[in-house]
Amino acid sequence: MGKVPNGSRECCTARDVLWYLVFMGFAVNYMLRTNLNIAIVSMVKARANNNLTLSSECLIDANFNDNETTLDISNQTQQRNASSRGVEALTADEEQQSHTFAWNEKQQSSVLGAFFWLHWLTQIPGGILGSKYGAKLVFGMANFTAVLCCFFLPMAAYTGHYYLIGLRILQGVLAGFAWPAMHNMTARWIPPNERSKFVTAYLGSSVGAALTYPVCGFIIHKWGWELVFYTSGVAGTLWFIAWWFLVYDSPAKHPRISQEEKEYILESLGQSYTKQKAPVPWKNIVCSVPVWMNILAQWGGIWGFFTLMTHTPTYFKFIHGWNIQA
Repeated sequence: MGKVPNGSRECCTARDVLWYLVFMGFAVNYMLRTNLNIAIVSMVKARANNNLTLSSECLIDANFNDNETTLDISNQTQQRNASSRGVEALTADEEQQSHTFAWNEKQQSSVLGAFFWLHWLTQIPGGILGSKYGAKLVFGMANFTAVLCCFFLPMAAYTGHYYLIGLRILQGVLAGFAWPAMHNMTARWIPPNERSKFVTAYLGSSVGAALTYPVCGFIIHKWGWELVFYTSGVAGTLWFIAWWFLVYDSPAKHPRISQEEKEYILESLGQSYTKQKAPVPWKNIVCSVPVWMNILAQWGGIWGFFTLMTHTPTYFKFIHGWNIQA
């Protein structure tokens, strides 16, 4: 993406900077929706297995000698010592248990799914606002306001799971504006022959999800689940600062772009981008069979994808007994 009209290649063009920041922006967007999925395995108290039966029954023979009696007393003493050590271990875990919550499966599922309940409502408004006010503002503020919610998630969890659910719903609504807003910036910045390369920046979402799990697992193991959200908030804030000062809605507004790159972009775009609004063929869209087949395919694929992404950490923790480092 570093080409200019004469065929030479600049070291770091404005489009290169845009690609990296878009990539990191989508990584932040997915970090917001996945950090709770891994954190919750340390937020919830482990429940005892109900299929185990403990018995203290002791059967002895009526004919026993003094040696057997002595051995039995010794065994009882060892059991008391082991029990005492177990009590000490439990006492050492009291502080950790004070940071966990006795949420049942329904409450956990509500906390995990709340992000997506109204997330879909802001998809169309996000595209409209991006066209009207620019993707710099809409994409940046959608991510940043959702990032700010991270700082309040621990407090909401301690207040009650309903407060956490409400904050996650708000976070999902805010983050929903981001994705559709970016399409407008792609149309304004990227020549048609480079767009297939530029949209690889959208894969930042997958990389963000892939990195969130191991990084958050390490943070939880070392410092506790609360720091996961504070770290996410700081990382998202740093991204927003870079986004706000380095990205602009169009080449014409960019103060540091080279004249050669600006002319190359504007000439390449030609008539592919226009501010005149074309009529939307709503009837043809609604009546199109391929459109509905695509909607159904996306629905099914995303359902499976987000179900696995959301519940896999909890499944491996409480069903298979894996620790947070696994």
